[in-house]
Amino acid sequence: MAEQHDGAARLESEVEEIRRKVTQMGDQVARMGRQRLRHLETELSDLGEDVAEEGREVLHQINRRLWKIERKVERNIRSHPGEWMAGAIGIVGIAAALGLVLRHRE
Repeated sequence: MAEQHDGAARLESEVEEIRRKVTQMGDQVARMGRQRLRHLETELSDLGEDVAEEGREVLHQINRRLWKIERKVERNIRSHPGEWMAGAIGIVGIAAALGLVLRHRE
């Protein structure tokens, strides 16, 4: 009976040791998870800043290109005002004619 008691005590001791080790492993996994999460948060924050900076740069480039196009159009209008005026009058005329045709259909 003493052997049975010793065997049960040993088994209980081993089970308790396994529980302790599982708890330690769980704690270690949780620490590793928190560290990884902090690392990912930092990476995402850095990525967000990079994307925002690239977006600002693209917007700046678009603004510069639009400004250049505006300047070219302005110079072209000043160089050829009659042609631009005729074109504008032509567009207005076409719009008016289209409006009359569509109105007449009703």
